Amino acid sequence: MKQSFTMAEAADILGQNKGVLKIWRARDICRYGGDGTRMAYSQVEIIKMAAALSLNGIGIDLKRAFGIMEDGQLGSIFTAIVAGQIWPHDFWLFYVFDPERRGEPRVWGIARREEEKVMFGDPVDHAIPSEAFLRVNMSAIGRRCLKDIQHHG
Repeated sequence: MKQSFTMAEAADILGQNKGVLKIWRARDICRYGGDGTRMAYSQVEIIKMAAALSLNGIGIDLKRAFGIMEDGQLGSIFTAIVAGQIWPHDFWLFYVFDPERRGEPRVWGIARREEEKVMFGDPVDHAIPSEAFLRVNMSAIGRRCLKDIQHHG
């Protein structure tokens, strides 16, 4: 399987125009692919971009979504998915919006589903009210995007 992809190939896998990836670079939203004239995107970078787009699609600001992708645990999860490792549990993004800060997060974290209460307590009974509480299966997003990469070539 191909290990690196041009900007045009990455954009195609993501269902985006190549110009969108250039705009992300120009606006410092996403700097994946290296620097220089011949950028190459790794499979993990493409998975991170797809995951950021998924988060953006459910209401998380795109630049913030890319910031979440820099979480070291997510990098490990996506790297393991590319390597074909099977883990007994999926990992989830838990994201709590803060209504007093115009939809910015009050708190977020990456964990297995059963660790949610340890991280946040009961999401329905917050001491501070929240606009929304999201649970996003990041492992499932990674596996779906890897299939998109595999079918591209």
